[in-house]
Amino acid sequence: MSFQRLFLLLILTCVFPQSPVWAFCTTPPNLTAMNQHYDQYLRSLVKDNEIRIAVFPFQDGSLLAEADSVIENGFTYVFSDLLHRIPKVGIFHPFVILNALQSQGLSSNDYYSADKVASLASSIGATHVVYGMFQRQGENLRYFVETAQVTPFARMGAVREFQTHQSERFFSVALDAMSEIAGTIMGKKIARQTLVKIEKETPTFEAFRYYVKGMDKSRYYNEVDLGIAKVWFEKAGALSYTYRDAFQALARSLYMTALIYKQMNKDASLLWTEGNNAAQQGGMIYSSNKKEKATLPSGPERWYLAAQSFSQGVNHLQSNDFPKARASLGETARLLPEDGLNHHFLVQAGSFEADKERALVEELKPCVE
Repeated sequence: MSFQRLFLLLILTCVFPQSPVWAFCTTPPNLTAMNQHYDQYLRSLVKDNEIRIAVFPFQDGSLLAEADSVIENGFTYVFSDLLHRIPKVGIFHPFVILNALQSQGLSSNDYYSADKVASLASSIGATHVVYGMFQRQGENLRYFVETAQVTPFARMGAVREFQTHQSERFFSVALDAMSEIAGTIMGKKIARQTLVKIEKETPTFEAFRYYVKGMDKSRYYNEVDLGIAKVWFEKAGALSYTYRDAFQALARSLYMTALIYKQMNKDASLLWTEGNNAAQQGGMIYSSNKKEKATLPSGPERWYLAAQSFSQGVNHLQSNDFPKARASLGETARLLPEDGLNHHFLVQAGSFEADKERALVEELKPCVE
């Protein structure tokens, strides 16, 4: 495909999202490579933190016929989200933990194994780990939380036990547990007024279950699974219309699908429109402050900001302003390393690391022919 034709297609897709776009490519990109770069990006978010906490799924120890994987993974999402609000502490994204568990062939039976938890936590560079087990009896939940230093492995404090049930009370008890965890690892519990403020933002438990199902389906670049995740997030938002995390996750899943379409030169305008609407409902915030922009985002703003810098880059490239094109496309690469088409345009812009960019294009396999 000629540069001019590809450029026109991208302008129509990114700058004028309502315009018609022709699909020139039916071959999907290398989704495995895209997912690997996404995972590496998420791991990089905590690399500069002195304290890096990995929160594992909790083992379902109910001894029932089938483990409740939604609740198991739900502990990962809820504790990671709550602990993430503590400043100057790195919390591994739940996707990093779940991806690592899957790649190492670990399952529910391993979630409460101190040796296996410690080994995996060490392999991703965590300094501390939170893991546990729960038991179900009807709607009641009883769970046990352990915290430990990873290297050398050493449990921190006694096992903590909490009683709750599958209702909105789940979140108030989780907040108390989070405060205990923070106190154990950092020596200071969370202020009560902060906990009260967070509790006001919690969804219904049913909405949370839908959210967890959506998160589990949206860990990877996979169009079918992302479509299923979209349905779960919409259900969560319908039950709790102030559930910001659900709307932000919905926006992310739509943006991820749009990125797949972009690599294939397919029209993603509807996905972008829906994603922007969901992001607005979720209160997506991005900053123009240089210091804050230097911090890599993990939410939907990552894809949104990358799309803006990409559009600026191809505009500069078309104007033969190669230094500005390299700067804008370089920002896109920083935010969205799994965008193979952006690496292709960096080569066109005369990247100072052209061989590296060509290798990434070859690996990610966007449609550029």
